[in-house]
Amino acid sequence: MSHIIAVIARRDPKKKFPMQEDIVSVSCTLQNIYLSLQEFQIAGYLSTGDICYTNQMRKFLLLEEEE
Repeated sequence: MSHIIAVIARRDPKKKFPMQEDIVSVSCTLQNIYLSLQEFQIAGYLSTGDICYTNQMRKFLLLEEEE
């Protein structure tokens, strides 16, 4: 493994958009990343291991409650 990319949906504090739209937006971003990987003939995979859900990771990424 040579690189790790954290993709986070930052919620609008005013909550102008439903959470589902944020989820779809992040999904589209991931799809575009994967399309770019293919173009450059780079392999990649999506993984959300247990460490992603720890308080230590939340603090490291400066995540808010709903992120």
